[in-house]
Amino acid sequence: MVGNATQHPLSPTSPTDAHFASIRPPAELQADAYGHIPIDGPVTLLRCIITAPYSGGLPTMWNANVSSSTRAPIDAERRASVDKQLRWLTCLDTLIPLAQDKLLAKLDQYQLLDRKLDPNDPRDASVLHAIHPFRTAHGLPPTLYSEADSTSHINARFIWPAIHLLRLLLVEMKRSDAPMAFESYTTSAKDLFVSSSEGQRKGHNAENIPDGILRYMLRNLAVLEWKTENALKTHDFNDLIQRLVAHAASHQSDSGIVPARVEWGRSTQSVSESRTKIIFQVWSQMRWRDCGADEQLQFACLSSLQATYFFYRPSEHQGAMFISQPLNIVDATVLKFAAFFALAIGLTKLDEQDIPSMNTAYMNEFDGLYRHIPSRPIGVDYV
Repeated sequence: MVGNATQHPLSPTSPTDAHFASIRPPAELQADAYGHIPIDGPVTLLRCIITAPYSGGLPTMWNANVSSSTRAPIDAERRASVDKQLRWLTCLDTLIPLAQDKLLAKLDQYQLLDRKLDPNDPRDASVLHAIHPFRTAHGLPPTLYSEADSTSHINARFIWPAIHLLRLLLVEMKRSDAPMAFESYTTSAKDLFVSSSEGQRKGHNAENIPDGILRYMLRNLAVLEWKTENALKTHDFNDLIQRLVAHAASHQSDSGIVPARVEWGRSTQSVSESRTKIIFQVWSQMRWRDCGADEQLQFACLSSLQATYFFYRPSEHQGAMFISQPLNIVDATVLKFAAFFALAIGLTKLDEQDIPSMNTAYMNEFDGLYRHIPSRPIGVDYV
């Protein structure tokens, strides 16, 4: 929707966890919102993927009316059985830092981090154009008129470069004794991509199609949902995360943490809170793509460009979901998106000690008591 010509810059002041402090490029290499910065000499692959593209300038939204749809639960979701409902939610603030460390170790193992890319070499130049955020920005609009413009920035700056990086890693991992060009892809690497959606927009699940699907080896491994900043209110979501962190801290014991209880609601109830609608939407897009109990879709990414949130469903806790700390626009890098995707496709893995244990005995007891509470409000219960 386009209204009057008042422009509102995307605020970079949202709180960001200290883990997300980016390694800043030199001042002379910082880009503006257009990304028009020349690369005159060789740069390492590491420099490409840790450069924060919006550290020197931000795109602006056309006005406060530019929005995107935030749907209420559809009928199939309202009638979902208990095993398909989101019941527990908590914050895993180490999710992206852990993922980033694991991917860096893997890239270092295959000697990719220090690989020099010379812009004057045609072979290296093609990699720079695909990965370096100062090169992938050309053609992006400096003003965001719709959700499509936000999506263009997210895809061009982060998603496609992250996929390209992981494809390069897959090539190195599968490289034989015979030399192979740096940008050449094996069949396996070509099987890794992000598509806009899958399936047809009709039937009972028509409204449950995300904006993107991470696919690898013919499997759906992560769902991607994009919003505008007007629809995905950063301060609102960050407040949710702060309350989840406080709740987990107050319920910590030797038996593990107790996530915040989520009330899914009954088929006759409506959902009015925007952030509850969005969380339910992300959960449903993940849960409805499970291929049986042994193959659950565990990863999701939600972004407004201004802020990005990553989700993880632990297979050992049905009905539970972790959400990351917010990744602020000025700290977002190709590396952080690629690190999350690497977890999703199994290039790296979360170890048992990476996931906080949950107090399942307390959770089961609380589940039983919760069902007897009349008129439970839909959404997250921080009690």
